[in-house]
Amino acid sequence: MKAFKSFGLVLALALGSWGCESDDDPAFDPAHLPGTWIHAEKDGQAVPADDRFVSTYRADGTETYAIRGSANHWVETDGYAYAVGGRTIAVAGHGTQLEYDVLELSASRLVYRVSRLVVGGQDLEDTSVYVLRKPAADYSAEFLGLWEGHETTDGATGATHRWKYAADGSYQYFHAQVDGRWQDKTDNGGRYFLYGDYFVSNYRNDANSGVAGNACEAWDISISGDTMRWKALRNGKTYSFVMTRVAE
Repeated sequence: MKAFKSFGLVLALALGSWGCESDDDPAFDPAHLPGTWIHAEKDGQAVPADDRFVSTYRADGTETYAIRGSANHWVETDGYAYAVGGRTIAVAGHGTQLEYDVLELSASRLVYRVSRLVVGGQDLEDTSVYVLRKPAADYSAEFLGLWEGHETTDGATGATHRWKYAADGSYQYFHAQVDGRWQDKTDNGGRYFLYGDYFVSNYRNDANSGVAGNACEAWDISISGDTMRWKALRNGKTYSFVMTRVAE
């Protein structure tokens, strides 16, 4: 396990090593690291959509980390710094120090094993191998607007709903019609996060289950023309939706 005396030393190493191995090792090109990475696999197994994390590395050495938090809402946290030393990437911030050994880094795939993890001054062990992917498409423009659709999971009732996504990250959920008029779920508190083709929504008081409080769902999405599809692995089952854009 590689141990750095301080994070400042890691930064110093990074300045001298950034990109130095890319010519010799096609499986490791640190120039590909900046960007958004979505957790896809852990120890060779696909990660359920709701259990993933997203890391966004910037060229200035800062990182944003996003994950479903203890309050059952998706949270993005800035204030992390990272640096590259050889094939080790070190991250520090918010009482956490992380070092991981990169097994593969290409334009679309990052594979690593954690070599050091310190949280709140306590050393933790994590021997898993993580696979992250970059988004395969950017649907940020096509995603906005009003959509009408239904669940297509095996056994689903197929009830129709509407969702309206705004550019400020908020959304409205219309869960039913009364006298031909769509009813806005006013206690929804909808917020969404879109990472290319990975979509996460925060909301409250689930209308289908009747469970009160915070809720969070994540989906892999695709958009072709005026048709959007969602798919997510949860509890060993694949759930899906299909929806069509509605003119406003």
